[in-house]
Amino acid sequence: MNSQVSLCLYINEVSLYTRPRRFGKSMNMSMLYYFFSIKEKDNAHLFDHLKITAEKEAMKHQNRYPVINLSLKTMIDDTFELNLKSYQNLISNYLGTHLELLDLKNLDEYDRMRLKELREQRADVTLLKDSLRLLTECLYKYWVCTFSYGVGCTQLIPKY
Repeated sequence: MNSQVSLCLYINEVSLYTRPRRFGKSMNMSMLYYFFSIKEKDNAHLFDHLKITAEKEAMKHQNRYPVINLSLKTMIDDTFELNLKSYQNLISNYLGTHLELLDLKNLDEYDRMRLKELREQRADVTLLKDSLRLLTECLYKYWVCTFSYGVGCTQLIPKY
């Protein structure tokens, strides 16, 4: 675990980890989510007594980031259209757990409208393709605006 967290600490680009089926990719993404996510401070104890706690530099990053954790493992339909609908549902459900983004004060009306389209599953393909970027920007704005917390956003997607 220590090396995986260390490798991911400085992500300014995309890191792709491939492993065979049933090799723990989703479990690793879950572990990274609980380590990095600002919403999981109550679960910080999960890392007590692990080697990572001896790494002072790594511990500076524990529970300090907004994290988008999406699993694409349910997107196994036979057609593009059905998979697109599954993705639309996934993004809508994610927004359902982050309704605070819809009331964000420093969000312009265009982005607010686009978030509502995503939440209500009315988004077209172009907006769906842009949804992760939009969510990342909105999460960043939310944490900066609400808490003066200027950090980047981390995306974890176990199945791609």
